[in-house]
Amino acid sequence: MLKDATRKALTEGEGVCYVLTGDSRNVGAVRPAAIVRVWRGADGCAQENGLVNLIVFVDGSNDYPSLAAGGVPVLWKTSVCHDDNREPGTWHYIDETPEAKEVDDAH
Repeated sequence: MLKDATRKALTEGEGVCYVLTGDSRNVGAVRPAAIVRVWRGADGCAQENGLVNLIVFVDGSNDYPSLAAGGVPVLWKTSVCHDDNREPGTWHYIDETPEAKEVDDAH
């Protein structure tokens, strides 16, 4: 769940990380992504689960062998939830490394 302040600030164009799913050669690997749509509630804030649509930048045929034929190494992922635990198919903030999370949790 996202904190209220984060829900208000979540915007299209923001850079985040996406965790690759089972359709990738590298399940669980983290790739950069950009938010292209934030699903908002009636209050104008992002939903509590941080539901967004993403454009994900993958490592070409290293992640998806089918891209070896010159495909564009970009995926469109829809209705993706935020997850601090980094489960496959979810997104998290770029600075949410396990080390940064431990420092935040300590304060």
